[in-house]
Amino acid sequence: MFSWPSNYDFCYTLAGAISREGIGLHSGEKTRVRISPYEKEGYYVSFRDKPSEIFKLTQDLIGSTMLCTAVKLGGRNLYTIEHLLSSMAGCGLSYIHIEVDGKEIPLLDGSAIQWVKDFEEVGIKKAPRPDNFFQEIHKSIIFNKGGSVIAATPSKKNYNYIYNKFCL
Repeated sequence: MFSWPSNYDFCYTLAGAISREGIGLHSGEKTRVRISPYEKEGYYVSFRDKPSEIFKLTQDLIGSTMLCTAVKLGGRNLYTIEHLLSSMAGCGLSYIHIEVDGKEIPLLDGSAIQWVKDFEEVGIKKAPRPDNFFQEIHKSIIFNKGGSVIAATPSKKNYNYIYNKFCL
């Protein structure tokens, strides 16, 4: 029986590959995606017709958020990635390769839950944890981008203590 990790002190990836196809919400075209474990930390995308061109997803690649989230990868856009990416992030998955045949991620049921069920079906496993996975904050820092703000302050509390007390 599948069970999610009891804590996220480690990095996780898929235990196998997932392939799904469906219709693109905005294009109406048939699209296919294969999601598999990857040897590097992060989310990596390639297109089936150019498998050697692999792009690491970063926020700098976001091109449009009108009606869906699109990223610019080389000379193309990839649309409707928000449900897949949010489900992977929400499940604590990284070290992922996404191979796309089309210009959109399949809509499936229109939510992220089908992706989560697919992750449960194939299972997850520990992945190598980068050396900088946990970094201690020694002074308050604030990041601004557009209308968004992230602030972090030092704490005497241990992360595991906080996680175990409030998240389990």
